Amino acid sequence: MNTFSLSFEFADDGEPRLVAALDTGDFKGTCSYWCPPSEFDNLLTALETYPITAANPIDERWYDGCVALRIEPINSVGALSVQVALKDFDSDWNKCQSQFHATYGDLDRFREQLEAVVTSGSGEAVLSAT
Repeated sequence: MNTFSLSFEFADDGEPRLVAALDTGDFKGTCSYWCPPSEFDNLLTALETYPITAANPIDERWYDGCVALRIEPINSVGALSVQVALKDFDSDWNKCQSQFHATYGDLDRFREQLEAVVTSGSGEAVLSAT
């Protein structure tokens, strides 16, 4: 099962650090950056979109594309393609990417978890295929 997750950890000085992770079952990739949870407010708004259309997919990128998420419809019955890419800053050599299918229910669960993470500044939001 493929999963994409976002979580925050706090340094001793209270500075939040995003940890983005991708697990494809065959390999795992992570990257982390110092940023506030509010950095993901636009994603929360985008995840409320229904229906997501081919002309207007969810296409979010953070930190010069180091974390990229694209969600678009596969068909007219609610199947969605989720494409995730994680890479080191200023390098395409160390890159982890995957594509998997999800449903609107999967997106709703991810949005609810992400909203809790952004609000509290802690926890983990996981998007996975059902």
